[in-house]
Parts: sequence; structure tokens; C-alpha cells
Amino acid sequence: MLTIEFIQQHLRQAIAEAIEAKNPAELAHLQQMAGLLMKPAHLHNDSETEYALRLLAAKAANARETLLKKEDD
Repeated sequence: MLTIEFIQQHLRQAIAEAIEAKNPAELAHLQQMAGLLMKPAHLHNDSETEYALRLLAAKAANARETLLKKEDD
């Protein structure tokens, strides 16, 4: 059975792989995915899951921004 924990684990791994591959497009996609999953967590008053997903979205966004800045230099 698919669980929230598995989804979060998969997102963490996918973010790490996108960072390693220096893939800002994938990081943007992963940020969106985490953001979309935050809404059902919020609607079900699951603040712990919502917060964890918010952190993953922020991690993807920050990593993407860092990669894009490096490209500009």
C-alpha cells in the first residue's frame, strides 16, 4: 500500500537525484508535486504532513534557484 511516508521518501530521493544531476527543470516539477500534495494534507487537518511537504517544496525551490544562479555566473 502506498503511504504518505513513502511518497515523502520518494520526493526526498528524487530531489537529491535532481540536485546531483543539476536538473532545474526536474526540481521545479518536484516543487510543484510537493505543493499539490500539501492541499489534501491541509484539507484533512494533517499539519505534520503539510509541513513536511512544505519543507520538501522549499528544498526543491532553493536548490533550483542555486543551480540557476550558478548558470548565470
